[in-house]
Amino acid sequence: MAEWRFHAFTVLGDGKTTLAVSDIDLSSPAVVRDLSGPGEVSGSIAPEILRYKTPTGEPAFLPYRTLIAAEYTGRIVAAGILEELAIDGPSLSLTAPGLITALLKNTAHMGSFSAIEVDPLNVVREQIIHHAQSQDGGDLGITVDPLTTDVRIGEEERDVEFTTGDGEEVSFTAGPYILAWWATDDLGKEFDDLAAETPFDYLLESKWSGDTELSHHLNLGHPTIGTRRSNLRFMEGENITIELAHTYAGEDYASEVLVLGAGEGRKMVRGTAKRSTGRMRRTRVVTDKSITSRKRADAAAEAELKRALGESDLDEVTVANHPNAPFFSYDVGDEIYIQWPDGWEPAGGLWVRILSMSFQPDSDQVVLSVARVEKV
Repeated sequence: MAEWRFHAFTVLGDGKTTLAVSDIDLSSPAVVRDLSGPGEVSGSIAPEILRYKTPTGEPAFLPYRTLIAAEYTGRIVAAGILEELAIDGPSLSLTAPGLITALLKNTAHMGSFSAIEVDPLNVVREQIIHHAQSQDGGDLGITVDPLTTDVRIGEEERDVEFTTGDGEEVSFTAGPYILAWWATDDLGKEFDDLAAETPFDYLLESKWSGDTELSHHLNLGHPTIGTRRSNLRFMEGENITIELAHTYAGEDYASEVLVLGAGEGRKMVRGTAKRSTGRMRRTRVVTDKSITSRKRADAAAEAELKRALGESDLDEVTVANHPNAPFFSYDVGDEIYIQWPDGWEPAGGLWVRILSMSFQPDSDQVVLSVARVEKV
C-alpha cells in the first residue's frame, strides 16, 4: 500500500481541480479503471476527516464539490467526483464515480442541434462534452482528443421501406441527427450509444498539472484503444493468483440477432446481424425503444452477436504485481495472453482484451475484467 496515495481536490465547475487535502487515510480502498466506462474510487474514512477544510476555509469533503484521486507512484490511476458519503459503522464510506459520469449522466442537452453527415466524434467534442461544460458550474476542464473518423451520421429526412431476405417488410423514417432539450435527457447514454455505433473507445486520463492542480483529458480511439502486449507473461500459478474460472455458457450462443427499436408494427426500427457458425441456427431478440435509426439498430445487433459466441470464455483474472507483468506495463484496452497449466482444462492459452482494472491496494494485486478478443 505504500506506493498508493489518495487526495481530495476541490471542483467548482470553473475548469479547475485544486488540491484540498493530500494523503487521505482511506481504508479498504478500491480503485477501478474502466475502458469506455466511468471508473471509480471508493473506500472508508474516519468521521473526523469531515472537519478538514480547504485552503480557503470551506469543507473539504462535499458531494459534487470534491474530487477523490488515486495516485500510484506519481501516476493518477483514477479520479472521481464524490457522490455519496454514508455511515458505515464507526466510519464513513465514500463513493466517487468518474468525471464523465458526473458530467453527463442524466444531463439534458439545453439547446437544439440538427445535422446531416456529421462525424460522431465532432458531436462528442462540441455537442456533448463542450456543451455540458459550457453550462454555468459545469466546467470540469476536460479537454478532448482531436481524432476524427470517416463515419457520418444524420441524413435528409425520408421514409425507408424494404423487404428483408426472409420476406419481412420493414418501414421507418430516417432523418437528421438531433440533440435537443425536448428530445435528449441523458447525454451520458447518447455518448455511450455513439461509442457503440461508430464505434470508438474512450478513456479519461487525469494527471498532475504543477503541485496543486489536476488536468483531465479524454482520449479517443477509432475503432479501439490499446495494444497487443506480446512481451508480457500471464500464467496461472505464477502471477495469476486465483484459479481461472472457465465458462461454457451455451445459453449465450446465437447465430443471428434481431434488434427492435422505436416505432410499432411495420414502422418499427429494425436491425439484424448474422453469421455462419457451423452449428444450428439460434436467434436472439433484443428490444430497445430508445434506438431510432436503422444504423444504430444494426450496430446494436452486431455488438450483441459478438457477445454470443457460445465458446469457452474467461471474464475475470486476478493478477499480482509481478516482474512477469508489472502494474501499468499493460492497461485497459490492451490485449494480453492468459495461460494456464494442465487441470480441468488442458494446458493452453487465450487472447483476451482488458475492459476494466479493479485495484486492491491493500493486497498489491488487480482484478481484470476481460473478454475474448473475438467478442469485443
